[in-house]
Amino acid sequence: YRLKYGFDVTDKPIAFTAEGNAKISTAQSKFGGSSLLLDGTGDYLSTTVASGFMASDFTVEMFIRSADLSQISYLWDGHSSGVGTSIYINNNRWLFVKNNGLAGNVAANLTVDTWHHIALVRESGTLSGYVDGTRVGQATSTLTTDMSSHTIAVGGQVDGTSTFNGYIDEFRTSDTARYTGTSVTAP
Repeated sequence: YRLKYGFDVTDKPIAFTAEGNAKISTAQSKFGGSSLLLDGTGDYLSTTVASGFMASDFTVEMFIRSADLSQISYLWDGHSSGVGTSIYINNNRWLFVKNNGLAGNVAANLTVDTWHHIALVRESGTLSGYVDGTRVGQATSTLTTDMSSHTIAVGGQVDGTSTFNGYIDEFRTSDTARYTGTSVTAP
């Protein structure tokens, strides 16, 4: 499975490894007729990131369509040895973490079986979380670590736990802050 954009800071797409039963499905999609389907039981994608990833400003974004928002479900995990950033859902809330400390706990009004655009942006030391184009939380980011050679997971934690149950489409990472302000136009 190759997502639309990779982690390479030279803007080259990179390959992900499908873990468990992660697969492409044509049953649901936000754009393009297919999306990643994860069933919440050990399915996720993994890869190792290139040099320079998350060393400064960045954006991690995706569209999600969840079948269950009541469980702890990681949408993206970039932790390694206590360093990194993650995005996860818990009890119908979207949360993002940095350096293993909670950075944001956002009551985002997510609903099951509905496509939502999720974005985490780091700009000049501030993490901002966006849901459907609205900034729903901010926190100071002290993360300055180059994530070179770290494993990254989409749809679960890097160890294969807390996996997402639903669809993910149009996942993209960027080495720039794509969204700023309180309200933006989601793709």
